[in-house]
Amino acid sequence: TRTNTAVDSCAQGSSVDMDFIELAGTQLGTTYTLSVDGSTDFNGDLDTGGAAAGPLTIRESDGRNLAIINANDIDRIFDVATGGDLTISNVTITNGTASGIEHGGAIRNLGTLTLSNVDVTNSVSSNSSGRGGGVYNSGTLSVLAGSTVSGNAASRGGGIENEGGTLVVTNSNVSGNTVSGIGGGVESLHPGTATITGTTISGNVSNGTGTSGDAAGIHTSGTMLIEASTI
Repeated sequence: TRTNTAVDSCAQGSSVDMDFIELAGTQLGTTYTLSVDGSTDFNGDLDTGGAAAGPLTIRESDGRNLAIINANDIDRIFDVATGGDLTISNVTITNGTASGIEHGGAIRNLGTLTLSNVDVTNSVSSNSSGRGGGVYNSGTLSVLAGSTVSGNAASRGGGIENEGGTLVVTNSNVSGNTVSGIGGGVESLHPGTATITGTTISGNVSNGTGTSGDAAGIHTSGTMLIEASTI
């Protein structure tokens, strides 16, 4: 909850201010590792609140993508609630795990999420019906500005699962993701919409068989526009 009061060296804001968290990055990379498991809703992943919390930006301080957030395979990294508004830039997000009935190995977005020059890697939605090894979206998701979604795994939507939401992928790379079912790189389901522009989708794999295994690159049952992209 925002109180708009000064805390330590952080000055008082206003009711319309956007909050920022800046992560330091060194030449060799600075890693921030999650250390509390997700055994309850109040532990583990980094939850960003609903509309009352206001928009939040998390960014690496000098724009070189040298800050790494590592979930250490104990939980997903970010969970954006309905009404939440999160922007992440110049950060690597890695080693997330969504278990049980959860979707979104690295990130689950039910609100508004923008990823700009962000790498989402080596994360898994481990349930047999888990969706979105990298990112699960049922809100509004924009993947922009040289972002990469790679090396993730799920039952469906190995890189990105868009379940009835709005997805925009621009000038980015979705590669090397794996599913046991459908949609190795990206899956977008009705009534969701997806727009993919200037993006490479390559090297994704579906390990399923028959009707349960299909569309290693992209699967959609909704509306999808693809422009100036390589698949």
